[in-house]
Amino acid sequence: MKTPRTFLYQAHGFAISGVIFRPDEEHIPTQGMATLATTGGTATATVDEPFSYKDIVSFKRSDTVITGTSPKKNLHVTDMKVTIEGLNIMNRFTADKVVTHIRCTHTLGDFGKENRDRSEIVPGDSEIIGAKVDDEPLTVNLDNKNLLKRYSNYTRLREAYKKASFRDEVQQRFHWIPGKTKRKIPPPVQTRYKWAERLRKKLPEHGHILCSLVDEIQSPNLGDYIFGNMIVLPDFGAIYLGDYFVDKHAARLEMVRVEIAKPFYGMICDGGGGNGSGYPPAGG
Repeated sequence: MKTPRTFLYQAHGFAISGVIFRPDEEHIPTQGMATLATTGGTATATVDEPFSYKDIVSFKRSDTVITGTSPKKNLHVTDMKVTIEGLNIMNRFTADKVVTHIRCTHTLGDFGKENRDRSEIVPGDSEIIGAKVDDEPLTVNLDNKNLLKRYSNYTRLREAYKKASFRDEVQQRFHWIPGKTKRKIPPPVQTRYKWAERLRKKLPEHGHILCSLVDEIQSPNLGDYIFGNMIVLPDFGAIYLGDYFVDKHAARLEMVRVEIAKPFYGMICDGGGGNGSGYPPAGG
């Protein structure tokens, strides 16, 4: 009788977390946090009452639901979904609703055939509804289909990265490309663009690959401050929407992350991620 392999589920999700680094370090308590056990099953967390922290961040309600199931032999599915209603970050960024959703499907190879393990990780029904910056409305257009079709597998993505044409396409798709512009490029954009430039030459042997669910951010009056999936406000900081990190055995999605530069230095984000891996691992 063949010894069955074990699948170790891995997933977490939370509504809001943050830290203030300067002038004094201060942690914003994580809200709506749920972690899936390695055995799978269900993990949930609901914040029914409005949450507010020192006029820095608030929301009206949140739900976190994570499941780990095995619908048939050697097939394991992890689903992570976080919904936030009435998000407000320092009255500079607000949203009626933010949904962060990842679905991971892992096919496990039999014992002795660990190299046949395969993962497909795709964003699900993620969305940002009713977003505003300084009371100016934003339309955040997402492109889930493109990610689902081409970038759901880490191994496939690394293989495709060997082609220069693919690297150029990914850079155009996931990173703001300045081209010919008279706009002053703020430091957060320069940092990300220089990092993206290095990826055009060589993909790191280890670590995550940064993508984005955002296809376009539209606003009638904020165009000068929008750079790809980033909004940079000189008197406040940088707002990142739909950052999607793909790793070998997992993915992480942050639909909203705000890096505050003024009047203090800190960071606030939502997010979650998941998948898992088989044990013994390949070569183990």
